[in-house]
Amino acid sequence: MLYSVLMLMASLLSGAVCAQDERVVERLYIATDKQSYIAGDRIWCSLYCFEAGQGMELSQFSSTAYLELQDQNQVVLTAKVALVEGRGAGAIELPPTLPTGNYKLLGYTAQNINEEGFVPQEKILTVYNVLTPERVEGGVELTKEGLLRAVPAEAESASATPKSGVVVELPSVEVAKGEEFHLALRNDLHEDATLNISVYRKDPFVSKLDQGIVNFAEKIPYTPVGKVTGTYLPDYEGEVVKLKVSGQKGEVLHVSFPGTQVDYYTSGIDENGNAYVVTPNIYGDRDMVCEGAEGVSIQDPFIKEVKGGIPQLSIYPEMEDELARRGFSMQVGRRFDADTLYERLPVRPNLLLDANKVVYILDDYTRFPKMEEVLAEFVGEIRVRTVKREKQLSILIKTEDNTYFANGYSLVLLDGVPLTNQARILEYDPLLVHRIEIYTGLYSVGNNFYEGVANFITYKGDMSGFEFDDNVKMISYKGLLYPLAFTGETIQEGGSYPDYRETIYWHPIVNMGSGEKRDVRCIAPLYSGDFEIVLEGVSESGTPIFYKSTLKIR
Repeated sequence: MLYSVLMLMASLLSGAVCAQDERVVERLYIATDKQSYIAGDRIWCSLYCFEAGQGMELSQFSSTAYLELQDQNQVVLTAKVALVEGRGAGAIELPPTLPTGNYKLLGYTAQNINEEGFVPQEKILTVYNVLTPERVEGGVELTKEGLLRAVPAEAESASATPKSGVVVELPSVEVAKGEEFHLALRNDLHEDATLNISVYRKDPFVSKLDQGIVNFAEKIPYTPVGKVTGTYLPDYEGEVVKLKVSGQKGEVLHVSFPGTQVDYYTSGIDENGNAYVVTPNIYGDRDMVCEGAEGVSIQDPFIKEVKGGIPQLSIYPEMEDELARRGFSMQVGRRFDADTLYERLPVRPNLLLDANKVVYILDDYTRFPKMEEVLAEFVGEIRVRTVKREKQLSILIKTEDNTYFANGYSLVLLDGVPLTNQARILEYDPLLVHRIEIYTGLYSVGNNFYEGVANFITYKGDMSGFEFDDNVKMISYKGLLYPLAFTGETIQEGGSYPDYRETIYWHPIVNMGSGEKRDVRCIAPLYSGDFEIVLEGVSESGTPIFYKSTLKIR
């Protein structure tokens, strides 16, 4: 296999793709698990990226979406979400210090920024802070008079009218606290559909009737479309990380992200000190290791244009007890929620290296005090040789026609970070290394071609105890949100978990084939209340899907 990141960049910049860029117009829809939150909660998101002019057809173009949470005066949070065939998911952590008020959640792609006059998709969310009296400046009204008006039953019934051929069967009786119950889904459409599902405690303060993606679809034909330019690189294969370089020592910048897999990329540096690294998407908060420049900084990819237009939040005295209860739920959740309550969904694979590799788990062998002894004693695919008085590693190459030890340059990595001076790995303590992964093919990264790759992976994937040379810089990088579902699968009926969840089930990406049936298992929390079940999505042909109903837990 020969895979080149340079070829990906070349394809982005080619005339054919640029011409296609000018025809692609995208619109992003953001679904969330509910409409109001307590500071300290998570906003569970499901994204749908559509190609405008194609009805409600999911876009195959952009691979990254950008989210901003704004109040009336400033941007308070930003996040990035990976898009795969137009769908994405993530969870935004709300700081416990976030002031009470209404907020605007904005979403867009890099291709959107290329569109003249583009206005990002927005969604109004409410956040209550029960731990501090802080409120969004000018955004909250304290009202002593007036009562909360419940949504009329007939209006609630109208909002629950299914807008799709996806049938949801609820329990026939009320559900007892702490008991297991099931929702039965059936796709009666003659085509596939992609959905998101939320089951959450009904908010007595939200009176706006909204059919989510149906309302969004109705607005698309009337949304102005501006001229699309090629000013910004679209995130086609993955996020394009934009870097500013100073004091460069060469024409190429080497960028890698330490970890248990190989995330290594190169980029040319233009005359203005700009470098562009095309990734398949990097998830989570990571360290970025850069070699080839004295200074490197990450250019902010977010628009961060605050236009206000957020409605004022009214707070009534009768809200106090309900907010205290929700605050208690948030605090219990932050104290007791374990990672086992969340399901990490599949992510886009990194195609730099193929799956054909030889792996040595060093704990399975006699431990030697020197790395050179480890390689000589039982790693048959690596030989140590001396070239111009410097020690290098030569890797066994296997092709269809021949098997030989590399005569050219092999790529040697420690936790995915390339080692220009390969002798450094021979000086590294082998007791810190958990395994060695060896790739016996031909590979290229940018203009560099390698005969074989050897990746030495430590127990923590953090290059434990390794000291970089002076020409290597490490900076913090905020990657994409991990796509997560919140299903509570590990909660047992009648178990000891202090279950006061507000959102008791959330799955951001449920793909159902025509005629497919799906069983959704839920565990009722340990308190009584009315809960809403909301299902929304889109069919393969672009028909919006929306369903809403109420379930009682007693």
